[in-house]
Amino acid sequence: MEEGEEELDKDHLTHIDVIYRTVSNYLDTSFNRGGNSYVELSCHLFSSIYDASLSMSINGILIRLNKQMKMKIN
Repeated sequence: MEEGEEELDKDHLTHIDVIYRTVSNYLDTSFNRGGNSYVELSCHLFSSIYDASLSMSINGILIRLNKQMKMKIN
C-alpha cells in the first residue's frame, strides 16, 4: 500500500478505483482538447468524490493522480 493510502474495505476500494479511472480519463480528454483542464478537473473530481461519499479518501486518489501525471510529463 502506498504512502497516504489508508486501509479500505473492498467495496470502498472499488469506488476509489472507479473515481480514479474516471478522473484519469477526464485528464486525458481535457488535455487533448486543450480545455481549461484544471478548473474542469477540480469540479469533476470533487463532485465525483462528494457523490460517492469518499471525501476521506481524497489523499490516496490525489497521490495516484500525481504519480500518473508525472509519468505522462516524462
